[in-house]
Amino acid sequence: MRQILEAGLIVVMLATTAVAKDVKILCDKNDKNRTFYQEAAAIHIIGHLECGEKVTVLYKASDTTAYRILRKTGEQGYVFSSAVSGADKSKLPKQKTYKAKTGPSFWDKLAAGMAAAGPAAETPTPQAQTAKLMIFGGDGHRVYLGCLNCSEYASDSVKNTYGTHGSAYSSESIFNHYSEYGSPYSGESACNQYATDPPVIVDEAGRYYGRLTLNRYSTEIGAGTQLMGWLAAVCQN
Repeated sequence: MRQILEAGLIVVMLATTAVAKDVKILCDKNDKNRTFYQEAAAIHIIGHLECGEKVTVLYKASDTTAYRILRKTGEQGYVFSSAVSGADKSKLPKQKTYKAKTGPSFWDKLAAGMAAAGPAAETPTPQAQTAKLMIFGGDGHRVYLGCLNCSEYASDSVKNTYGTHGSAYSSESIFNHYSEYGSPYSGESACNQYATDPPVIVDEAGRYYGRLTLNRYSTEIGAGTQLMGWLAAVCQN
């Protein structure tokens, strides 16, 4: 999953709902296996795939030659297109661009909600039960850090360990304790109980629910109070 800010919109790369395709791993003449990567950019190696191993292609990663695959063990990751055999690549699932409704009005509502928050602020729990809750960090809270209550199979879920926001290696993940958002020392980190500007929790309409932080005394923590036990485990591992 990729996320960029474009013309006031958060552009999120998601998988299509096209039917996945079962294929076999193809190796070059002198190779005994194929490298299996954590991300489409082929930075972190998960392991290796045996030649002829049956896998399921979930989709082709946008703007790359990599494919996201699912092993019979349930493990997911990426391989280069040359490793995918037995399928018409033109008919394999691809990624599409999903533009979340986060234009200027989204940021205006977020700013207004944050300005109104205080010691007596209440968490809008009825909305939180049905809304997609997302976390944003960084300067102006414009760096998308993932969905808190999405399925572990959603590409932008913080529960998806193979996704950008659930990875221990991604710079846009609270699980990366060397990143700005997962470090115990960063002022913008969810894992620093003394952080001055931890990630905010919002929904797609721009409603502000509070902060994702270990600081239980924060006047803006709001819905973050309900997540402190989970967050403590995330920050310790």
